Amino acid sequence: GVIQQCYSLQSIIMPDSIGVIESNAFRYCSSLQFIKFSKNIVSIGSYVFDYCRVLRSINLPSKITRIGEYSFSHCFIVSSIILPDSLVNIGRNAFESNYLVKSLVIPENVTLIPEETFMNCYSLESIVIKNVAQIGKNVFKNCYILSSCIFLGNENPAYEDKIFINSKIDFVNVTLSYKANNFCSYPIEYLPSDYEYQAP
Repeated sequence: GVIQQCYSLQSIIMPDSIGVIESNAFRYCSSLQFIKFSKNIVSIGSYVFDYCRVLRSINLPSKITRIGEYSFSHCFIVSSIILPDSLVNIGRNAFESNYLVKSLVIPENVTLIPEETFMNCYSLESIVIKNVAQIGKNVFKNCYILSSCIFLGNENPAYEDKIFINSKIDFVNVTLSYKANNFCSYPIEYLPSDYEYQAP
């Protein structure tokens, strides 16, 4: 937590010798706009960039496997989040209140989306979930204009409660190999047989 609450810090360029960012490292750095991550980062702790209010984008390195709870919450003007395929673990509320993010792709190795992970992402319009086994409560709560969800897995995830509260999701698109008749209690519609996911 050496740098947290450094209110004048505007940019960070990390040397590639860094593999882990400890919890609270840049919390409340309210002028931080730009981060170039070390390409060798594998883990980001809890609350690392919480309340970095003017951070603009989150482009995570290709080796990262873990993002801690509240790690990027309250980054109000982040407009882009790219989650690499290496990612395995996402902590609860990790991206809560990222107001300007419009689309998300949840990588295939993420098996749990914990509670409130993307809550209050007010501009979120579409999500692709490649494969997940469990979804916590209120994950997409108050994503008011979220209208498209594509799920590419075969099994209905375990879930605690309605996951799309206060959104525009009426149904979830699934592939023809999907084995359930609903998605976390929401109706489903099948994608065309020739559908192929195209990375953004």
